[in-house]
Amino acid sequence: MHDTSRPSDLSLAQAKIILETQLASRAANPVELALDEAEGSVLTEALVAPIGLPPFDNSAMDGYALASDSLRGKGPYELPLDGRTLAGQDPAPLKAGHARRITTGAAMPEGADAVIIQEKVTLDGEAISFDERIAADTFVRHAGEDLAEGEVLLQRSTRLGPLQLALAANVGVARLKVRPRPRVAVISTGDELIEPGSRRGHGEIYDSNRYLLASLAEQLGGDVVLATTCGDDREALIRALDTATSVADLVVTSGGVSVGDADLLPELIAQQGDIHFHKLALKPGRPVLFGTVNETPILALPGNPVSVMVTCLQLVAPALDHLAGAPARKPLRISAQLDGRVTKSHARLEFQRGQLIQSSSGKFWVSPVSGQGSHRIAALRDADCFLVLPEGPQSYADGDSILVEPLIQYLR
Repeated sequence: MHDTSRPSDLSLAQAKIILETQLASRAANPVELALDEAEGSVLTEALVAPIGLPPFDNSAMDGYALASDSLRGKGPYELPLDGRTLAGQDPAPLKAGHARRITTGAAMPEGADAVIIQEKVTLDGEAISFDERIAADTFVRHAGEDLAEGEVLLQRSTRLGPLQLALAANVGVARLKVRPRPRVAVISTGDELIEPGSRRGHGEIYDSNRYLLASLAEQLGGDVVLATTCGDDREALIRALDTATSVADLVVTSGGVSVGDADLLPELIAQQGDIHFHKLALKPGRPVLFGTVNETPILALPGNPVSVMVTCLQLVAPALDHLAGAPARKPLRISAQLDGRVTKSHARLEFQRGQLIQSSSGKFWVSPVSGQGSHRIAALRDADCFLVLPEGPQSYADGDSILVEPLIQYLR
């Protein structure tokens, strides 16, 4: 017998605390992955650089390597050449009193401590001449100046993106110990949903939430292993949840979570598992539910597409962080000047869609997009940020400062 009592109308902040409490201990066991498999996973131990960066002194420019102390008195100077060194070669020592042709990234020969760029040199057969005296270290990249051998290159719990993978490769590391991307199952619910491309009857709509959620889950750090649609039928929903919970670390559903006649998920989840919260002081997205079925966490989101977007970014994102063993991301919010007027009379935290621009002076301005209804998916096309309206009635006049959450931090 499961306890169906639960808090309702929590704040978003309270809901995130519950997510962390329930999910932080569920992170997957560490595995070792090759670099080309590790994108989006999270390091379970710090990566210490086995070599310095750069690993050897090298030339920063195409030019000629020389010993600065071989330049005596005032110019012009003339030095014979003793060959050339290309990137990837192990150079012989520089002959005393000579210069050597060298390319960008090539190892500095022993005996050379500076590079003169080719634009400042006149080449005459097997010798160069130039007027400018060159100081030691000119256009030389020194071994370890970017990163010393033994220095921590990546901290534990770092999520691996393109830069982090490039850094690991740059020090010769081919495999990393990580927690893998959490497996996500996505279920769109509703008898009215049909597949894109099929013939639509009156009263039916094409299922867009499945594609929205699956794409968002991937971009937020999940690995979508199942994406399906299910009608508003109790037995079909039970079968869908059984399948989803057997293959995923997190199940995300849309629709069927409010108080309508076909909203079966709250009662079903309460009977099949546990509910940790249902209904937040949030707009859009109040009916969102977090629970557990078959010992697998489930986030049941409302059915309107804008509600799906908001609750996915605000709740699915930190849930995936916890399941990946990473610190929960803290959304970047900036202050912008409002171009227009915004008011709300209700007490809930509200996210409205907006367009953000930056003036030539560097100041950010934001305009609400037309059509703020949670069903208006086309209005999302025109939005690149959320206007964050705090709890309680709010009123903002044209030119007022307002908090804005850019969407670029979530979306590739």
